[in-house]
Amino acid sequence: MQPPEQRSGERIKGRVVPIEFVFSPHRENDPRNVAFFEERAREALARYANGKVLIVTENATGRYQDSVMLQMAISRGYKPSVAAATIDNLSEEPLLPLANFRATPEETAAYLQIQSEYHQAQFGVMDRLTQEYPGRINWLVEGSSFEQSREIEKGVTESGESLEQACHLAEKGEFAAATSIFKKSVATAVNISSWRERHIINVIHQTIQVSSEIVGVVGQFGTAHTPIIHGLIRMGYPTTINFSDKATLPHSRNAKVFVFNPLDALERKLVIVPNTELSDQEYLRYLLGFLGYRILDLLSGDDSEYPDQANAFFSWELVDRLRTEEDTQKLQELIVREKNFIAGLEAFMGEEK
Repeated sequence: MQPPEQRSGERIKGRVVPIEFVFSPHRENDPRNVAFFEERAREALARYANGKVLIVTENATGRYQDSVMLQMAISRGYKPSVAAATIDNLSEEPLLPLANFRATPEETAAYLQIQSEYHQAQFGVMDRLTQEYPGRINWLVEGSSFEQSREIEKGVTESGESLEQACHLAEKGEFAAATSIFKKSVATAVNISSWRERHIINVIHQTIQVSSEIVGVVGQFGTAHTPIIHGLIRMGYPTTINFSDKATLPHSRNAKVFVFNPLDALERKLVIVPNTELSDQEYLRYLLGFLGYRILDLLSGDDSEYPDQANAFFSWELVDRLRTEEDTQKLQELIVREKNFIAGLEAFMGEEK
């Protein structure tokens, strides 16, 4: 996967506007993070009332052509949800003129019905903001070329399948095989994330430079993508970072903090410092920490305010306990003995160091 031509670490030569990004965990059926993002977008629109606000949203496998068509349709009076449904209907006939088509209410409803609760909520926000702030918003939905989006989609699928396989093997105590597959999954995910982050940084920068009406930017991406902010800072943009899931945790002394889960933390580390070398033992610590985090997530459900944060915090206790190969070997023996990952994990965490 070739990187974008422009390097995101170059200092800006041109216009500078303030940029704020919201980072949220990917929970497809939890729209609460969208509500937090809507609040930040409204604040930005009030703060920068003298011009337009560029609002950036994530779409890992989106096509740049669709992003451009979406903005064109919105500027012609389409609601964002109607514009997206129209573009989806035209996907088989990409050369037909957009102006001649508009999705019906029934087609728009059918399009939204197949989206996740998260994306339904996101379109609700886009529709409301576009209606309440006419002419004030430029929408930028992440997208790449058709060939690149296909490559990203393939990589995302392969990485996800490898991660599932690695977790399955780790649950059975087959740590060596799990680690090998996990390393491949992470390498693929890091390669994709690094490309996407450099690409969206450059697109944001180029959009600001060609549109003098834009006086502020607000965006939302998943929590693993904080390198976007690092790149914008290196370019010289004044930036603000927000996490939708900040929570008060046992070590935070009543202050709200954000804790990355072990997988997000590992991928961020490898994107920010590309030549980082880790041993198999270190990869295994991250894998087992993430597996513990995921199991806690399944057991805790979605009733608490920020289950993701509590689970991420406790998953790092497991990572901290797995400091040596002897530690992981002991956990492996307990999993095999108990014939159950959770039972083995409970026995391991219950032992005194």
